[in-house]
Amino acid sequence: MENVQHITPPFTRSTAELRKTFSEGRLCERDHFGFLGKQLIAWRERRDYKSIEGLNLIDLSHCLGKLRFELNPFLLSKTVTAFELHYGDSSHLNALYLDKIDPLVRTLTSRSGVTVYLGLHHGALVCIEDDGNFGLRSDCHFGSSKRFTVIEPITAANESSWVGDVILREVHYQRRNAHIAREVLASAILHAMQVVIDDANKDFDKAVAVSDDGTKIVHADIVYVYSDTNPERAESVLWPKHCKEHKALRVSEGFVRIRSNSPNDQVVMEGSLMGCTELLDDNQRNGRREFHIRRSHVPEVLLANAEPYNPGMHVL
Repeated sequence: MENVQHITPPFTRSTAELRKTFSEGRLCERDHFGFLGKQLIAWRERRDYKSIEGLNLIDLSHCLGKLRFELNPFLLSKTVTAFELHYGDSSHLNALYLDKIDPLVRTLTSRSGVTVYLGLHHGALVCIEDDGNFGLRSDCHFGSSKRFTVIEPITAANESSWVGDVILREVHYQRRNAHIAREVLASAILHAMQVVIDDANKDFDKAVAVSDDGTKIVHADIVYVYSDTNPERAESVLWPKHCKEHKALRVSEGFVRIRSNSPNDQVVMEGSLMGCTELLDDNQRNGRREFHIRRSHVPEVLLANAEPYNPGMHVL
């Protein structure tokens, strides 16, 4: 952990703590794991990586598209119990799904190189072993007057969701390969979480400022530090390379300005941080991003690396 004692108030949390908070917040965003994010963070901290105890499988089913599963006949055969009409399990579990399997799919189970797996939510997954490991998904629906079946090919867009669904069923119903399915599921979750965390950490490391709760950051190409007593006068300048170990404080009164890359250095946008932060974070922008902030919102350890402001070198 970093030496927090050298950071003046209100910098009471280390950069490492803020970085961790930011990456965990990214996991909980709607585009990633949403409401399941907190469950996953707590599970990850328990470090029981061969178990998924404490995770809600129904909630997890909504996030299968965020995980990575492949339609691999060999791995599936080791992870999931195949559907067989003569399996010998005449309990309500098999009876429940028999009516959902299309007659065409049931016929395929007797053919060589074809294996059928049942999903928790999405019906049957038909794995056809050939050079391309082709797969189909079959699901029966009941309309107002008749039953109909939807058969779709497995593609890169739906592969993870549908393969993950049959793995979830193995775990949910405690089938004979449930212990292996749990490990495969846990491994996929950890990998998907780490991808999100790594991306969030990269965004955090490139930031020049962070909010005191660690949930929001600011990206800029240059930071102008102003006197607290004379907010019209810039005292020093910080560059992103100075802000890797420590960050300025992201506050609502922070001022944003974007200049064009044209020779006349024209101001194309300016305003308060709260209203313009999205433009600052847009990496496709065509201009230089400036962040203007008061001295009291920059930790002393960061100011030690600042360059004196020189009007001839730094255009305001």
